[in-house]
Amino acid sequence: MLPFGLISPIIGAGISLLFLIISLWILKLTNLAIQSQLVSMIISAASANIWVFFAFSLAMGYLDFLSKRSVVSFMALTPISSAGSITFSAWILAWLFRAIGSLASVQLLSEAGIALRQNLLPVFVMFLALGYAFILVSRR
Repeated sequence: MLPFGLISPIIGAGISLLFLIISLWILKLTNLAIQSQLVSMIISAASANIWVFFAFSLAMGYLDFLSKRSVVSFMALTPISSAGSITFSAWILAWLFRAIGSLASVQLLSEAGIALRQNLLPVFVMFLALGYAFILVSRR
């Protein structure tokens, strides 16, 4: 955590956004040589959703910042942060499954991506419940 108090998550999210932009630029330059359709799709999707990545980074930064303030806030916010991170990863994985499935003409992979995308809310709720259950069990 950066030592700038309340603006630390904003600075961290800005640095993450800058890193993502530079990484996409390097990936785009690399793709000029390899001409991969999948890499082009990844660049396009990440570029189109760059503000989603920024918002996620900002939200996770503030959840982390607030969870370090007290034991009660840690117990209240850590499951939300964990469930959000897992759901965000599942969202990316669902997109990758759909993209690879459509490029490789593998229907099962495309359908797995669609099914995962349609079930992001249950994934979030399940991991949120597991997180709070873990905290309740560990307190005893």
